[in-house]
Amino acid sequence: MFQKLMLVIFLMPFISMQASDSTWENYKQHSLENHCKIKGWCKREKAEKLMDLIHDAGPRICVEIGVFKGSSIYPIAKALKYTKKGVVYAVDPWAKEESLKFEVDEANQNYWGSLDYEKVYQKFIKMLKKNDLKKYCKVIRATAKEALSQFKDESIDFIHIDGNHNEESCMQDVEMSLRKLKKGGCLLFDDANWHQTQKAVAYLHQHCRLEKKYSVNDECLLFLKP
Repeated sequence: MFQKLMLVIFLMPFISMQASDSTWENYKQHSLENHCKIKGWCKREKAEKLMDLIHDAGPRICVEIGVFKGSSIYPIAKALKYTKKGVVYAVDPWAKEESLKFEVDEANQNYWGSLDYEKVYQKFIKMLKKNDLKKYCKVIRATAKEALSQFKDESIDFIHIDGNHNEESCMQDVEMSLRKLKKGGCLLFDDANWHQTQKAVAYLHQHCRLEKKYSVNDECLLFLKP
């Protein structure tokens, strides 16, 4: 399904904006104005790229690994709500023991060790309900390994990886995600410029093709599975 993304990328500059596109732009800008109210680390530029990608490619099965407070799930689900097709599975254990498993430095240990994970999870659920997104976002409270094992190989159209950034965890998420991703599917990898993620990013460059149109500088990279 995502193979049509390549055609979209080359044709979009030559296609005049239709009335429906104008409506999409209005919807997108209104959604982005509300996005700043949602806590998290997804910047507006990334949120807009996510919305455009979902709108342009029309995926049916999406997965996000590492949800936290929902600032990147929101633009994905909002775009799905506009297209009226597809669902995003929000994968996160919201559990202290999992957050601390790969953290070694004191600052991260203190931050992730002091969070009230149940409170974060409940606020996320309330955010989905408040924005009428529950139809388009299904929550899987589990680790990435546990959640991805529930999907058949080559069954997912789009995967966003923003989980634990430890080298071992990143590699595990990337290798398993590529098995589950359809041919022609997209994988968006966050914090690609961190030193801990370089092994996973190199693996993606080796096995996929980088698509700059929906990437955000060197921070968040979109890869297409051949």
